[in-house]
Amino acid sequence: MTTEPTEDEARLLLAKAAATIEVDESAPMTLTGLPGPGHRRWPVLAAAAAVVVAIGGGFLVAQQAGDDPPPTPPPANTHREPVEQEHVYGDGEMPALVGYTEDEAVALLRTRGAAVEVIPVHSCDQPPGYVLSSEPGAGTRLEAGDDVFVRVTGGPSPAARCVPPTGRWQQVFDLVRFARGLGPAPDFPDEVGIRLGGEGEWTTLSAAEAEDLDSWVLCAEGDCHSALAALVETLTGPRRFLAVEDRTSPLCPLPHDQGLPVHAPSYVFGNEPTDGIFCPPLPVVEVGWTEDWRIASVELHLEYLEPDPDGGPDVVDRHAIAESFVAWARGDGRAPEFADEVRILLSGYDFGSVDGGEAPRIASWRLRCPRFMSAPCPESAVQVLRQYDGPTVRVPTPAQTCFTGKGQVSADLASLAPSHLVRIDRPGARSCRDTSLVELWIDDDGRIYAADSSRLFE
Repeated sequence: MTTEPTEDEARLLLAKAAATIEVDESAPMTLTGLPGPGHRRWPVLAAAAAVVVAIGGGFLVAQQAGDDPPPTPPPANTHREPVEQEHVYGDGEMPALVGYTEDEAVALLRTRGAAVEVIPVHSCDQPPGYVLSSEPGAGTRLEAGDDVFVRVTGGPSPAARCVPPTGRWQQVFDLVRFARGLGPAPDFPDEVGIRLGGEGEWTTLSAAEAEDLDSWVLCAEGDCHSALAALVETLTGPRRFLAVEDRTSPLCPLPHDQGLPVHAPSYVFGNEPTDGIFCPPLPVVEVGWTEDWRIASVELHLEYLEPDPDGGPDVVDRHAIAESFVAWARGDGRAPEFADEVRILLSGYDFGSVDGGEAPRIASWRLRCPRFMSAPCPESAVQVLRQYDGPTVRVPTPAQTCFTGKGQVSADLASLAPSHLVRIDRPGARSCRDTSLVELWIDDDGRIYAADSSRLFE
């Protein structure tokens, strides 16, 4: 057992410590700008004594507590940084425009020298003038003079008779813009419930707290998440598309649990809710509504954070692939990559297929007339493009298609994979009947697996 040293032992330790310190008698011990004192050793001895006392005291405390000193507790995590982070792109890349207003998006793209075409999408529920998606998608290389198609909400169609909208789309746009720092907070009620996943505890925010982005960060099991940060991360990713859906499939019901169940919830997606053969993808957030259609609750669905089994988001540049198809069809470039089997459609009807190994041969796309059909023969997509040598434009998807209403095969393809579809038109196309040329389906590996032509008969 260790005992405290006696007074004589302490003096002996002090003397030994002082004896180890050499002091130059000729060196003045002065403070700059002050008169120097006489040559005295007591400051040095006092410092040595302090060192001995500190070492001895620490040693005694350590001995009393045990062999090792207690560990220093880690600093508290006061930053509460969510794991979700915005995707940031350089000046030479296509920016993420989902949630921008039409004017904001056009102004930004024109400062980068892009040739912008706005495509309005009409809906009775949506307020006009907000960006839903763009082609090419965010992160794609963008140079001065490149064509950029921006899909925006067009409000009700002039030919439609609409009932007044509920306001849910406007509130979601306001929420996205608030989360991205593009606009003020939505009109929150006195209380807003937020939580992580379907089993977490609800946290209630006041209207003032809800206007602070930091208040939305919730931490559980060592990780911090934010529904607003998740929206930003999702919608700023490559090839993102904002969708708000109320309906659920009877085969794949979406989760339904909200803080104030006054109205049926809305689900906010970062892609098309109809993508997928049987079930829609999981929503990023679920929004509950007050009686007057203000945001009552926001629940983050953590499942969206699970790794993509296909290896990540869709970053296929279908715009460039469509350009290469046009050049190849006209004999001006190498053949694009084709799937093992390429479906040939004419105005939506199935006219057979081309083997993937034969598809690079332009001659394999020539169709033969059935005996009962008088000339001229139907023309495949390649034949149409070879005959039309004028300029073309690539229309982004999902957009209104020209041929899906005429044939069941084309309609089925469009409903199963709307993001795969690219339409090739003449410039200034306003009517499918007069100006549309070809529709291509391009899979997530960049391979063309179907091609439709509008010119079934002359």
